Amino acid sequence: MYKNPQYYLQSSQKLKVSLFLIFSFLFCQSLSSQFYWQKLYHPLTDGTEEIFDICNAGGSDFFAVGFTATPLRKVYLLKINQLGDTLFSKIYNIQESYDIVSTNDSGCIFTGYNGSGYACRVNKNGEIVWYRNYNSSGINDISKTIDGNYILCGGRTIGLSIIGYIVKINPNGDVLWEREYITGSDERFYKINMALGSGYIVLGEKTISNETNNLMLKLDDTGAVIWSKNYRLNYSTSSTDYTDYNDFGYITVGTTLMHPTETDSFRVFVCKTKNQGDTLKTRIFNSNIYEALPSIAKLSNNRFVVSILGKYVSKAVVIDTNLNIIRSLNFPLIENFTHIFSVMVAPGSNIKDLIFTGWANFDAYIVRIDSSLSPPPPIGITISTTIVKNSILKQNFPNPFNSETIIGFALKETSNARIEIFDVLGKNVLVLVNKKFMQGEHSVRINSHYLSSGIYFYKLTINNKQSIVKKMCIIK
Repeated sequence: MYKNPQYYLQSSQKLKVSLFLIFSFLFCQSLSSQFYWQKLYHPLTDGTEEIFDICNAGGSDFFAVGFTATPLRKVYLLKINQLGDTLFSKIYNIQESYDIVSTNDSGCIFTGYNGSGYACRVNKNGEIVWYRNYNSSGINDISKTIDGNYILCGGRTIGLSIIGYIVKINPNGDVLWEREYITGSDERFYKINMALGSGYIVLGEKTISNETNNLMLKLDDTGAVIWSKNYRLNYSTSSTDYTDYNDFGYITVGTTLMHPTETDSFRVFVCKTKNQGDTLKTRIFNSNIYEALPSIAKLSNNRFVVSILGKYVSKAVVIDTNLNIIRSLNFPLIENFTHIFSVMVAPGSNIKDLIFTGWANFDAYIVRIDSSLSPPPPIGITISTTIVKNSILKQNFPNPFNSETIIGFALKETSNARIEIFDVLGKNVLVLVNKKFMQGEHSVRINSHYLSSGIYFYKLTINNKQSIVKKMCIIK
């Protein structure tokens, strides 16, 4: 049996495949931990775009969802890779979306308002799998449950009253159960996710004596209320996001109004609670200008990052479990304003890079930075944190390739870099780049549309002096 040449061929092929997959994994891990950028996305020449939420799209890619105004609002979905490049952008004839969650097939489900609350599932290519309306006036949040289903929350208007609404659906969008929460006071639900142990935690607001109070609920697996907590810090107070800490309780974030007649006096607060929702500590972030609508992501059991929407400039802060500010960053002002709505730990990042989304000067805005909150590079420039001792040209990846590949290179100092493609006869068939680059690691992307199958050579020339050549293969 072991002398069968087919056996040796299959074993060799398996070894090659295994080595290729291992190399691919290590390469992608390294790449996802190196690059930082900020970019604007503008698919419509006469519209505006806002991005409200993000989720993993498989590997190092992610989805970003929001809506455009053209002048009618329509849902806008981006699929982005780790370098900030657009893999696709889709516009759907649906009015608004404010939240999104990943599905097991590398697609997503986004939710929002379209005359009523809705959910829409798309596959990894952005094609609609199903669309469902639910018995609510709007869906504000969706999360995946431990049993592979999804839980959604929002509100429903009945006459002059607003009640909380929650629905659990299966992956096909079918209703497993739904509940309305009628308490005699107006309630709106903004956030829902799995609770520590079992059940769900819901955040929102509750109106008592014409004052808006923060609301926090613990529900069992069927949606029945186990406990309910509400409080008001100053005047209007509501929570919009949370995460857990050390499996002991929750860190929640929200907005409170400091003065009843000054709409610019909204400030962001952070609250530490026990597992049963009892408040342990609360902190209001000092500011002399409007700040609201925070989002939070967990870096570790003792580190959390909070994004804060400002009137003109948004910011991020890293806090610990004692609610101390460890570091902070003001995002750059892009012409008129920079608004941040959400934060997520970058998918595929082994060092907890962060992705923030929002809009800036009426365009969709996404920025990737490290968890130390180092300032992002200028718009459109991708940089690496790696210290480069020698200028190098990397092997393209993937290689061989069919439609697209990436060539990486590193410069030990700021230099002019020219990358050219030659065929086997030495003919120059393409100049990829020819410009000045900063010290550090960079990459360029090749599309094989204008090249036929075969062997090619690519050459990096630095300052018209040093040259490095490598070989690549196109298979169509």
